Amino acid sequence: MNAAPPDPAAPTNPESAAAPVADDSQRDRVLNEPVFIVGPLRSGTTLLRLLIDHHPQAYIFGEFEGCVSEAVGDNWPDIASYHEFAKTDRMMLLNGFEVDPSLDYPALMHSFIAQAYDRGGQLPVLGGTIHSRMDLLPKLWPNAKFIHTLRDPRDVARSCIGMGWASNVHGGADYWIRPEEHWDKLCSQVKPEQTLDVKYEDLVREPEAELTRVCEFLGLTYDPAMLALDVDTTYSRPDPKLAEQWRTKQSPRERQLVEYQCLDLMKARGYELSDGEPTPPGAFEKLRLNLGNRWGRVTFNSKRWGVSNWLQYAVAQRTGPKSWEAAVRKRIDEIQNSHMR
Repeated sequence: MNAAPPDPAAPTNPESAAAPVADDSQRDRVLNEPVFIVGPLRSGTTLLRLLIDHHPQAYIFGEFEGCVSEAVGDNWPDIASYHEFAKTDRMMLLNGFEVDPSLDYPALMHSFIAQAYDRGGQLPVLGGTIHSRMDLLPKLWPNAKFIHTLRDPRDVARSCIGMGWASNVHGGADYWIRPEEHWDKLCSQVKPEQTLDVKYEDLVREPEAELTRVCEFLGLTYDPAMLALDVDTTYSRPDPKLAEQWRTKQSPRERQLVEYQCLDLMKARGYELSDGEPTPPGAFEKLRLNLGNRWGRVTFNSKRWGVSNWLQYAVAQRTGPKSWEAAVRKRIDEIQNSHMR
């Protein structure tokens, strides 16, 4: 029972409430060309979202994982099942979207974007953040823009441990691999001018330069207000000390474990190996890592949620009824929300 919640939602753009009402041509363009910040969890998606959201002409409303997370393979979920999901999903509830039962799945997703546009002050740039099945987004918005946050997998794997999603870097590396594979699939479906890569390491070292590049991609002019995160969020200005922390916070073997799992994608993304070709884990080491990872998630979640909630959720998932599972999930979500940064 591993709960891996998305990066936390944050307050909306404080400038948006005073924005003038846009004309219909802008509305049509924005709703057909939303902006999605995509990338692995712990890769800097929330940081970049907040930076863009602080531009006076942008509203990046937060996590929109529920747009694609319930897909069955490459197919959209049954609409009735999705309605049930939307009633209890933590991030859907935080977003406050109204579900119109008369709409099919694509139309419902478009209605959520329209609600966000109206709520955010009808600004020329609108979007959200997605970490999982980003490769499905072009099916809904073929003309959307996609900003890919890329972070060294050694830092992503390490950061996932602190979130309780893994107990070692062997397990944490999975959270980098799958989204990066989905990013490659996404890029094969859209035009190059619809995508932009932003390296986390560059963003924290040279934020003004990177944000200027982002603004040009979005058709905006860079505004210094983008860096004023400490005014109304728990984040602060990008700090170069956050880049490449793996160099001092990981053992040589931990680095090799991540590098072995992520080898081909790391090389394709321009990340160098720490010390030659990595040595793969042996059978016993792999078993130890996998078992340790499973047990670590159990102990983390039972401690954070409380043993009673954890046990009830484990049983409810397997035996039901759904109403019981939903009630336990609601209690757990309230706990998770209290730990959101």
